[in-house]
Order: sequence, then C-alpha cells, then structure tokens
Amino acid sequence: MDVSKILPIVRTKLRIKTTAFDAEDLTHTIQAAIADMKRVGVVVPDVLMPEDPAHALLLQAVVLYCKGDFGNSPKAEIFHECYEDLRDSMALSTDYTVPGKEMA
Repeated sequence: MDVSKILPIVRTKLRIKTTAFDAEDLTHTIQAAIADMKRVGVVVPDVLMPEDPAHALLLQAVVLYCKGDFGNSPKAEIFHECYEDLRDSMALSTDYTVPGKEMA
C-alpha cells in the first residue's frame, strides 16, 4: 500500500510539522487504518488520491483513525468513535463495498 500521496495531508491534519514520524509511526498508523477498513469490507484503492473527490471519505476516515491513535490527544476516544462510525457507514454502502464500482 502506497501512502506517499496522503502522508503529507495526514501530517498536516495532525498538525505535525516534522517528517521524523513519517518513516514508521505515521506510515504504520495509516496502513492500520486502511487494513481496518478492508477488514470490514470497505474497498480501498491501492493508492488514495487526495485530489479525487471519490476518495474524500476514505481519506477522512484515515485522518480520524490517525487522530484517535497517534499522539496524546484528550479527544482521542472521540476521534476513534467518529472513525468507527464513518467506517461502519462506508461498510454498509455499496459505493464503498463493491469492487470496481465508481465511488461517488
């Protein structure tokens, strides 16, 4: 899974200014978010394209997962619950569970 296109966006959303966490910590957290979405049946493309509107909810789910898992935010539990709600919503939508279907 190539996360290079979304890594800078996630870093910005988490308000991280350094790339020191990119190599392992942040990359692994992004990959864990994607693996978790796939686990419940959400189809995630091999490369998430930030400029593609069809990938907006997938990217938002990754950001919420990372906010809930990365760092010591007092709102981590809220972010994680929001991620789970969004993930579960996508898992119930054929827009995100049917391989090859255009995501809208």
